[in-house]
This record gives sequence, structure tokens and C-alpha cells, in this order.
Amino acid sequence: PLENDYNHTYGIETNMTNRALRALETMGKDKTISYDEFLNYKYDFSYSKESTMNFLVNKTLDIISNNEIDKIDKNTLAAINKTLKNWDLSSGRDNTNAALPILAFGKILDMPKEKITDEKIISQVILAAEFLNENHNTINCNWGNVNRLVRGSVNIPLDGAPDVPRAIYTVDFENGQKKAFAGDCYILIAKWDENNKVKSESIHQYGAATSNIESDHYSDQTELFANNKLKNISIHLEDIAKTVKSITILDKDIN
Repeated sequence: PLENDYNHTYGIETNMTNRALRALETMGKDKTISYDEFLNYKYDFSYSKESTMNFLVNKTLDIISNNEIDKIDKNTLAAINKTLKNWDLSSGRDNTNAALPILAFGKILDMPKEKITDEKIISQVILAAEFLNENHNTINCNWGNVNRLVRGSVNIPLDGAPDVPRAIYTVDFENGQKKAFAGDCYILIAKWDENNKVKSESIHQYGAATSNIESDHYSDQTELFANNKLKNISIHLEDIAKTVKSITILDKDIN
């Protein structure tokens, strides 16, 4: 498609998101995708080397190496430089180099690169470093110490980050943690065997009882969700009967 064929008021993005880039780099290069491979691609934690995130990381390293940064002490600046150089672009929960760049740049990834000034980049990095040092005593804490799934009394670490296939977006919580509020949520995946019988798996970030805090199902899927797992579901009566706990038969004439 040609850009001039579409009115600018349509709001069509012309940039490639990281999720689009990673889809091309994973599924786009795989001619025969198995069920397990599809799941691995779905639960991809990484930023592409072509992503805005990687651009901002490299831009930060360039700014640091070519300019005097007087808004932060030299030890912290050295730690920032080392952390960004060592980051492998993954947002796995145990990654000790991910928190700094994700906190610094996660909320500006949708901005056109050319509109992100050097001053904005350094300001974001300093804010992220200060947040981590104040709350975690290091800029190299596990990403999962910050990135959390919170539901009732449940508070557990998550993989994922803004604009990765395992998308997680957060808001401020407490004790230096960020609480997931958007991104991955209900997921259902289905496949058919050689006899055309469907098998499906699903997961919800919380549980089936989304508004009933007294229910066992208010938060009973959180551990599975946080560990990137799915649970079996079925539309076949014989499968359902194997795991059902109780059955309620409604009057056929009920309104």
C-alpha cells in the first residue's frame, strides 16, 4: 500500500512494532509450525534488534560515551553503561539487566524515534536508575522482582514487558513493584487431531470468577498464567464429566 492513498486522519501507523518484528522473525521464518513451536512463539519475551527498544538502548550508550552526564554520579553511570551493554533484549523474570531499560523506555516505545530527544532518553534512564536503587538497592535486580501479577493475596513475578509477544503493561504498585494491568489476558488455543477431534487449552490471568472475591476461582489461574502455562478445556461431554465437581440441571422451561 502507498501512504499517499490514505488520509492522515485515518491514524494508520507506519512504524513496525516489536511484536510485528518478532512475529516475522519467528513465525514468519518457520514454514511448518508445530503446536509446541506456536506456543513458544506466543510466549516470546524478546525485543528485536530492529526494535525501537534496541534503538533507544544503543542511543543511550552512544550518548553516554560521547557526552558528560552531570545529572548522575559516575558509579551509577558506569553501572547503567554496563547493564545496557550486557542486556540480551529479553524480558524474562530472572533477567538482571532488563529492569533498567524496560522501566526507562517501556512507556515511550510508541513515539516516533526521531521525536525522542537525547535529553528525554537520559532523563528516562536516570529516573529508572533512581527508582531501582531506591527500591531495590541495585539497578540489576531480577525483572520479576518489579514485574508482578497481583490479585487479592496473590503477588507473583511475571515474564514479559511492553510490546513483546508476552505483552505485559504495568502501573505503580507498592514496595518498588509494578502491577500488571494490561497485555496478555485470556488466551485460548485449539488444535485438531487426525480424526478431526478438537483439543483446546486456555488460561485467564486471574480466574473464572472475575468479580467474586469469595470464590475459589477468583485467583486460581494466576500461578498457571504467571508460569506461561495453559489448562485443558473441552466441549466434549465425556471429557467434562471426568473433571466436574458438581452438576446443576436447570429447569428446561426456565426463563
